[in-house]
Amino acid sequence: IYNGTSNSIFVQGLYPNRTYRYRVYKYNMNCSPETIKYTMTEATNNPNEFTTLLKSTEQDNEIKHNFAIISLSPVPANDVLKIEVMYNATGNSSIEIFNEIGEKVYVKEYFSKLGKNILEINLRENNIIRGSYYLKIIDSEFKMQESSFVVK
Repeated sequence: IYNGTSNSIFVQGLYPNRTYRYRVYKYNMNCSPETIKYTMTEATNNPNEFTTLLKSTEQDNEIKHNFAIISLSPVPANDVLKIEVMYNATGNSSIEIFNEIGEKVYVKEYFSKLGKNILEINLRENNIIRGSYYLKIIDSEFKMQESSFVVK
């Protein structure tokens, strides 16, 4: 959420050579309860799309991170989400899932082993229902890998 007067903002944490979509909303605090508080009519090309410019290599990724998310399946997810993660070292890790409005809806800590780790999350048991979600895996050195998925 941005609250200021500038015509631009700087967004951190984006990955090189990936396409992102963003939508601009204006929040109207001074309206009546019946009125829509979030509007998006003032922004042109809303939503807009852009691709980050810097390119990365697998070698760059290995230097920055002790792990990499290999895959999320099935796509879209239904009852169970299967996450394959390749680790270059053992250690404590955690997985966090956020809903569309940024609320953390799931967190679990686990011990990662060297090589491929397969994590399964029962979405229904954890009340992760239909919608778009953001997944974050954090290792013991607080390095992160992020991805997104959809539940149908």
